[in-house]
Amino acid sequence: MIWLILILALLLISGIPVSASLIIAATFVACVLGSTPVVFIPSKMLGAVYAYELAAVPLFLLGGELLIAGGLSQKLTQAASGLGRKAGFGLGQITVLVAFLLSGMTGAAVAETSALGTVLYPAMVKSGHKRDFSASLVASASCLGPIVPPSIPLIIY
Repeated sequence: MIWLILILALLLISGIPVSASLIIAATFVACVLGSTPVVFIPSKMLGAVYAYELAAVPLFLLGGELLIAGGLSQKLTQAASGLGRKAGFGLGQITVLVAFLLSGMTGAAVAETSALGTVLYPAMVKSGHKRDFSASLVASASCLGPIVPPSIPLIIY
């Protein structure tokens, strides 16, 4: 394990891209220090990519984009805003509520950030919140995506 970290660090310091450094270091350690024949390494690498669970990743991202394109994120925001206003919530708390509801549909923080950022960020800035506060709230609320099931990490796990 120490050899893997040392080789990886040397390759990264020398300016080789991260993906190539990971492949070179893992191949070197598996072949030279381990007992794995070189012939088995490509089949092991490609076999890991063909896992059917990974098909959920692009589908979740597609779902997030469809939510934005179809305007469902705006409708969800209006519904949560109506519920939140009755409970006395401000726009920041409504943003977190919408992020929680949206995280069950997107499952990814990136898709959720784009869905929330197009609707709630301009609304927060327009209502008088600072730009940095609005951006940080949308970004941190979007981190609910990987936590609330069904999420991409949960499906892969």
